[in-house]
Amino acid sequence: MLDNDIYMRLAGLIFNYNYSSIVIMQDKESFLEGYRFRRFESGLIISEPLRISVDSLAPVLLSRRVSKVISAKSSDYNSQAEFETAYPFDSG
Repeated sequence: MLDNDIYMRLAGLIFNYNYSSIVIMQDKESFLEGYRFRRFESGLIISEPLRISVDSLAPVLLSRRVSKVISAKSSDYNSQAEFETAYPFDSG
C-alpha cells in the first residue's frame, strides 16, 4: 500500500485543520500519483493508489494552478457520469 509513512504523517497534520477528506499527490512526469484519505469517527480509510493526468480538470489540479483550495461534490451534478466528465481521473 503506502511505501512510506510520509503520506500518513502529512494527512494527520492536515486533518488537524478539520478536513474530512484530502488527496495527497506527488509529481510523476505527465501525471500525479497519490492517495485519498477520508476520516470518519471509526477511523481512517485510504484509497488504492490514484493517478491523475496533468491535463485533467480534477479539483486537485485546479487547486495547484490557482494556489487555493478548490473542492467539488458529485452531489452538485445531475449524475456521477456528469461529475466524472467534469473532473476526469484515472485510478490505479
